[in-house]
Amino acid sequence: VFDADGFIFPDSADEYLTEDELYELKYDEEYSFEDLLGFARNEIYARHGRIFNDEQLQGYFETCSWYQGSVTPENFSENVLNETEKANLTAIAEYEKKMGY
Repeated sequence: VFDADGFIFPDSADEYLTEDELYELKYDEEYSFEDLLGFARNEIYARHGRIFNDEQLQGYFETCSWYQGSVTPENFSENVLNETEKANLTAIAEYEKKMGY
């Protein structure tokens, strides 16, 4: 599920995600489908240095070599996200809702 650099969706800043791509996360043996969808959604924020209050999320991203947490949740602005990232956040959240998460 992860690429060589530890990204779930390495191109989510530049390419729109499809439901088929999201569904593929179901086949990971290490994490639950629900967790992976949450990681994928928050990976978009993590790329921009967001720190997470949620211990599971923060712990997960701290294991990623690319992650440089530097922005507290209170100081994080969604203005740093591009339109593709915003669309992908919405798509993942809608898919999570569809799956009942």
